[in-house]
Amino acid sequence: MANRERILLKDIFNFDELLSRPEYKGRRIKIRFNKSWINKNWIDYDFAKGYHDKDDDFIPWILSRGSDIKSRNNPKDIQFQFIEVEYLNGCS
Repeated sequence: MANRERILLKDIFNFDELLSRPEYKGRRIKIRFNKSWINKNWIDYDFAKGYHDKDDDFIPWILSRGSDIKSRNNPKDIQFQFIEVEYLNGCS
């Protein structure tokens, strides 16, 4: 197997350069991948549809705390949020 060079997210987003700036010294970077929750047995949320429809709940859901025990959001963190996207009927 040939030795292949990897392209990492830190290379694409220049995390090292970002963290070298004085205003971001000591901060940590968090990357969150939000996947739609689609299940007939409990409450679900479709991030792609919420984004497309400009749903009022989109921002609260993407910034959800996780559990009541521990918050996933810290104001000192630098967060990159990603959502799963897919083709939606009726979208142009």
